[in-house]
Amino acid sequence: MPDKPQKVLCIRLSAIGDVVVCTPVFRALAQQLNAEVHVLTKPLPAQMLEGNPYVTKTILWEKKGLTSKLKQEKYDLVVDLHCNLRSHRLRLTLGVPAVGYHKRNVAKRLLSKGIDWLGEEHLLDRYFKALAPLGVKYDFGGLDYFAESEFKCSCILEGRLESALPKGFTALVLGATHVTKRMPAALLADICTRSDGEIVLLGGEDVKDLAKATLALLDADVRKHVSDLCGVLTLRQSAKLIEQAKGVITPDTGLMHVAAALHRPMVVVWGNTVPAYGMYPVLPKGREETAQYAQIQELKCRPCNRIGYAACPQGHFKCMHDQSAVAILNLLEKSKAAAVKNALV
Repeated sequence: MPDKPQKVLCIRLSAIGDVVVCTPVFRALAQQLNAEVHVLTKPLPAQMLEGNPYVTKTILWEKKGLTSKLKQEKYDLVVDLHCNLRSHRLRLTLGVPAVGYHKRNVAKRLLSKGIDWLGEEHLLDRYFKALAPLGVKYDFGGLDYFAESEFKCSCILEGRLESALPKGFTALVLGATHVTKRMPAALLADICTRSDGEIVLLGGEDVKDLAKATLALLDADVRKHVSDLCGVLTLRQSAKLIEQAKGVITPDTGLMHVAAALHRPMVVVWGNTVPAYGMYPVLPKGREETAQYAQIQELKCRPCNRIGYAACPQGHFKCMHDQSAVAILNLLEKSKAAAVKNALV
């Protein structure tokens, strides 16, 4: 392994939130090693790296011609932040020094059986353990997300938010890839009903029906204060909206990590997953209280899986149905107070 690699390839092939969680690694490599950092990922999460000054180049995963393209770059080091069969094969094919992290999959599986070998370790801690031989350390600066100063929202966003909504709205995130991470319509509607301010519903095409079901449960007066933008905004427009929000209520999903990167006061509503899996929001040191957690602790069936399911394996979905909208909104006020204390809003 070179003492001071000048050109580093980082591999993280999966979801939006996973790539955002990697951003302190990119920052550390660029700042502490003065390395030129390239990131290999997929098209959607690659959007999270636009404007990032610590990433010199983003390379998109492709089945054909990728290896020859990467070999032409002549990397000094590969940092594997994915560590699956594809990334291992790629590391071997490139034939340059490489480091990877310990995924601790056995401990994750045991956690769903009630045995906790994970402790308080975040995924980010595992990344930096792998980088320790290089002398690279986490700076406790939190996550990065950069929206260029010239970035403009679409006409839809300008028309429906910047003109129509007053300042101080709450972003209510519906989206999560797996249903057992999502808040159900009844809970979402109760949050909207009990909230004092404006609510904006956020998510992709996959949760448009959930948004419609939520709106159908609202009284006409409440409905006036709720804007449904699910399936309307691009990913970066959604991030821009979160940047403008006074608070965020979100499940365990990619936009949760975006909200953390943007230092927004937030409440994370945990369903089948738990913070102990190591993917809870990463905040700069001293600002941890700006992220509050709503979770049903006493359920023996929770966590049931580190990823999620299309439906509750037990059929009752108590990890979400037993959540309290009042408690969630109270936690949001607590996170806002912590943010004010830290001069974040």
